[in-house]
Amino acid sequence: MPLSLSPSLILQFTLLIQATEENTKFTKKIEILDASEQESNARMEINKADSTLDHVNM
Repeated sequence: MPLSLSPSLILQFTLLIQATEENTKFTKKIEILDASEQESNARMEINKADSTLDHVNM
């Protein structure tokens, strides 16, 4: 027995899939930006530590 779906239901599923894909792309971009920010913060902390060490070694 073949499954019969209304065009409206097919459209709703299609829109849901598209929205899910867009949300996934957006989430990945946020994760990349967050990782980049964390890396930047870590580099700043390393630079601060290097500066402090240089000052102590003078």
